Amino acid sequence: MENSLLLLDKSSDIHSILSNPENTKNKKIICFDIESTTILSELGINHELMENYVSLEDEKKIEDLALEKALSWYKNDKFEELLIFNNINLGWLLEIEFHQYLLQVMKHVIGILRIIEKEKPLKIFSSFFLNSILKSVDHENKIILKTFPKITSSEFYFDNVEIPINLGIKKINIHTSRNFALKIKKFLEQSTNLFFNLKYHDNNSKNSKILLLEFNPIQYNELMHEIYSLNDEIILLNERRPAVWNLKSLTIVKNTKSKILRLSTTSDNVLHQIDNERNDLLKKLRNYFPKIMILQAFLQLKIIHFGLQLKKILPLFAIIDF
Repeated sequence: MENSLLLLDKSSDIHSILSNPENTKNKKIICFDIESTTILSELGINHELMENYVSLEDEKKIEDLALEKALSWYKNDKFEELLIFNNINLGWLLEIEFHQYLLQVMKHVIGILRIIEKEKPLKIFSSFFLNSILKSVDHENKIILKTFPKITSSEFYFDNVEIPINLGIKKINIHTSRNFALKIKKFLEQSTNLFFNLKYHDNNSKNSKILLLEFNPIQYNELMHEIYSLNDEIILLNERRPAVWNLKSLTIVKNTKSKILRLSTTSDNVLHQIDNERNDLLKKLRNYFPKIMILQAFLQLKIIHFGLQLKKILPLFAIIDF
């Protein structure tokens, strides 16, 4: 049994940690993400994976609870009154990102608790984010904790993106930052809108207009043709990936006479109004998130179902930075 553990993730400089032999001497090393696992594997350093401590039953409960909360938190009465804009609850826009964030944090929490249960360490050395969880879990200070400096902030699911590229019979995926991907998207949209006359213009048409958000024309081909058959005008607003990226998607957009709207081309008055509304919403959410959101997401996640003592979970709301 190991008396000391070293828990690693990308929230601290892994190379810097490993450069000091004292940080790894006589310690069982456990990795919490692919970045730390890759580095240790390349260096030939023995290590365990956090996933090895989390059972399939735990994972199933984590997935179910994370999905449940990601799909329901914004329907809470107190949040709904904050998030309603023009009779639309804006909370659904965060479903994917918040789900991914909850999955990561919850799995880390349960993983750490399972590790402590099994290893019963006297000392734990850990990366910055993992240490914040440890301090909340070990609120009786029975374990000696040491942390390493923070170098990165938490990222949401779409902060990094994967761009698929077809090279004949071979398909490759390029991973890049969201900002760079948006620059590529902007160039593609400007080009296709110019060459194929796809840019949306408010023409005061009497036909009903249907705004489709983040729609994939290929996936929703039949739906778009059905809308077109009803003489409704389709407007595509895709902020994450282009609505047109190959011949098939272009054909669908052209055949349904759809138009593409880009927020960056919206008038200054509208953008100013959007900024004002957004700032008002952020002020309200900053007041409510620490008090309600975290309690909803963690204290009411019923983590007691994992067979863990609820008193270990109660302080965890303090570690989540929204």
